[in-house]
Amino acid sequence: MSFIQRIEENVISSPGKLILSDEIGEYTNLQMWELSSRVYAYLCAQSIGREDVVLVHLPRGAEAVMVQLGVFRAGSACVVLEDWGANSWVDFVQQDVRPRIVIDKEVMKTIRATPPMKGYRTPDLHDLAYIAYTTGTTGEKKGVMHEYGTFERYMTAEDNVIEAYHFSEDRVAIITTLHTNILSVMICIVLNYYTDIVPHAVYEDNVLFRQRLCDKHITDTYLSPVYLHKYGILDTPDMKYISVSFEPLNALYSDKVILINEYGARETGSSICFFFVDKLYDITPIGKPVPGFQISILDTEGKPVPDGELGEICVDNIYCRGYLNLPDVTAEHFRNGLYHTHDLGKRLPDGNYIMYGRINDALHTPEGLIIALEIEVAARKLTGRSTVYAKVFATQDKPVICLYTDFAIDFSHIQAKLSEILPSYKIPTDHVQVERFEYNNGKAIRVNLKNPRP
Repeated sequence: MSFIQRIEENVISSPGKLILSDEIGEYTNLQMWELSSRVYAYLCAQSIGREDVVLVHLPRGAEAVMVQLGVFRAGSACVVLEDWGANSWVDFVQQDVRPRIVIDKEVMKTIRATPPMKGYRTPDLHDLAYIAYTTGTTGEKKGVMHEYGTFERYMTAEDNVIEAYHFSEDRVAIITTLHTNILSVMICIVLNYYTDIVPHAVYEDNVLFRQRLCDKHITDTYLSPVYLHKYGILDTPDMKYISVSFEPLNALYSDKVILINEYGARETGSSICFFFVDKLYDITPIGKPVPGFQISILDTEGKPVPDGELGEICVDNIYCRGYLNLPDVTAEHFRNGLYHTHDLGKRLPDGNYIMYGRINDALHTPEGLIIALEIEVAARKLTGRSTVYAKVFATQDKPVICLYTDFAIDFSHIQAKLSEILPSYKIPTDHVQVERFEYNNGKAIRVNLKNPRP
């Protein structure tokens, strides 16, 4: 059964159930289906179908999600831009995608007046479904092309994951940008979860965000470690699960709310690993892959490494076409049916995996492997602050290992303390204090952290 069929079943079985919420109001399954029916009818009238790209450029909120559903009912491909985005983003995406049609506020006036149309088209699993834009840790804009098979694959995976979560009437708060989490939002709708599209101004204010979680009786949300370190665990009355992702999790645990360390990327569609955090870890495992997904740890020659040894995390990914208009980058990351994440990791004896950051944040030296994340963890413990980052740079002589903070430190003291717990070749050689760190969806943009000795 396709994800569209499952949503239609929800509409038939529980038409009055509230399914979407935003700063304007709340919407039922039937209201969502009715507006998507008008979008479907409008697109059919415009001869929009398979492999045609529709750009949804609307305010952040429930209506944008309903329009996406209409695009999928037409069997077309969707790209989303929330209208708060910078003009540079809008211009870039429009030129990169060159959509067949744009649905914005003006077009929505016509769509609302369009008679709804029953049914939906059934696309092939390898038809283009959506393009999710990402900048990741590099800051480079890339459009990741996902096929409809990505939806079906995750529907099967979620059926298995749900049994572990024991969810019933979940109420999920979505805080990430809609263009990066198209799949996650659709999964919530398929599972018939009340899904609140949180305004950015609310999410960025800890007091307002906590109040909204209380008012909406939210049970689940997705946050970055950066947010939780800054504002604390959101142990609001109804909160059951906080899924933590976007960057490596460390030094976080709660006995009031279940933290779930997730691992995934825009290129995988959504999270492919889950780990229920049972205690405080320096570097928390990312868990085991969900059913239907396979992880390989490969060496620099693309060969599997033994369990317990470090290598690149690679994921089988048959329904992702790679990056739009970037053939060289696609060839680098997508090879032999695998997505090469450029993340460093290993498989633990119990079958769980652990991730140590990006491969280019590690350096092989004659003395041994230097992993920036291990140095970060140690330095964060010493300073008691979470905004400490480390990078290692290769030079003709001794490697440069730099600590970056947004606060003042006694660097000589930190070096001395680190020498008590780390081998000499891992002791930072430099320190740079920045005014502030730049983040993308909770990830520090590490490309901005420059070598202090270029």
